[in-house]
Order: sequence, then C-alpha cells, then structure tokens
Amino acid sequence: MGDSEGGAAADAFRVAIVRFDSTDRVGSRDGVPGVLLFAGGQRIVVSSKKETKRNQWAKVRLLEGVSEVENTNTMLRAEVVEIFGPVGDFPNELYAYQV
Repeated sequence: MGDSEGGAAADAFRVAIVRFDSTDRVGSRDGVPGVLLFAGGQRIVVSSKKETKRNQWAKVRLLEGVSEVENTNTMLRAEVVEIFGPVGDFPNELYAYQV
C-alpha cells in the first residue's frame, strides 16, 4: 500500500533550475521562470516569493493541466518542493543530478 503510493508520488517530482535572476515575471507578480532538467529545454513557471537574484536548483512538482502561454511557448506550471541551492555551487549541482 505505502510502496505503490510512494512510487507514484516520487514520479511527480522533477529537478529544475529556477531563474531568479530573470527580470521577467509570468502571470502574477510571483511567477518565476525556470527550466526542467533532462526535459529538452521544457520551460516552467513557479510561484515564489523568495528574495534572491541567483538561479537556484530546485525540486518541483508539476501541476496537472495548468500552463501559461508566453509568446506562443507553453510553460508548464509547477510548485517548488525544495530548493537545493545556487547554480554554480558544485555540491548543490552534484546533489541535483543525483536526485
């Protein structure tokens, strides 16, 4: 019972780079753009009020059936589950690739 539920939930999580250095905000004022890892450059939008100007590695959960359209490019909506740390910091990048 717990194993099948845990397996399905684990598949819903993805690793992404959230682009806090971007001045673009999508949808609401809190919509921060990002890119999924190992997804062919699939763009996402996450809601975050984090005050930083550095891009961050993060674990995200994709929201089903919700997307934003920006200049004919579809951006999937996601929520931040965990922030691993800044892009460019070797231990954080290694951890992001291992998750």
